[in-house]
Amino acid sequence: MNPSRLGFFLLGITLAFGFIVGADRIGKAIAYRRTSPELTVRGVATQPAKADVATMVYGVSWRGENYAAGRTQLEQRRDVLVAKLQSAGIPLADIQVRAQDFNRYLPAPVGTKPENMGRFARGTVPDFAIEQQIAVRTSKVDTIAKLALEPVEFVDDVIVSRSAPAYRIAQLDEAKRELLESATKDARRRADVLVAGSGSKVGSLLEASQGMFEVTSPDNPESDFDTTSINKVIRVVVTLRFEITKE
Repeated sequence: MNPSRLGFFLLGITLAFGFIVGADRIGKAIAYRRTSPELTVRGVATQPAKADVATMVYGVSWRGENYAAGRTQLEQRRDVLVAKLQSAGIPLADIQVRAQDFNRYLPAPVGTKPENMGRFARGTVPDFAIEQQIAVRTSKVDTIAKLALEPVEFVDDVIVSRSAPAYRIAQLDEAKRELLESATKDARRRADVLVAGSGSKVGSLLEASQGMFEVTSPDNPESDFDTTSINKVIRVVVTLRFEITKE
């Protein structure tokens, strides 16, 4: 055989043998990794909290034929409402008076069906509707809770309405960090308990993920993000995956 061809032939055998040995070692390493036991656990942490921001929206509305008189009446009731909120302890900076909304309704054509009357004037001449909202966003949570229990008013054809209050926690980041730390420690404790006495121990953390983050009511733990109650419960769930090693 030609010496050069023989050299190439021997080189090919050497490379093939090296590839087989290397592949075998990699395969064993992968197989070992795949068969290495793992444990997935969940950790939970809860913390009571209180809402620090409350919102509520008032509405004043009027409808009638005398537009000028109606607007005057509405604005008078609006100003009385704003003054009442201030006297209750709500800072003026927490009160937003929104722009007025106007509508003009023409008399209904002859033969109009009753269900369409909301689109037309209530009489035989045009009439007008004026609405305005007063939005409150404040840290005076307890004050809003008291105001929400007071009855609405009907004065001089002006209707004063009110939305249900909403209570929220504005500063959640710090509480969330603390709860994530507590939930992670809880998951590690659970992992240690599960492997105790097995001749193994909890090894490296392979994966971590955050699950549920909820702000619920103590009376309704099924709500994901409660806005109806002042007192709340914050709950965090984490999932950790650990490698299990021999002691």
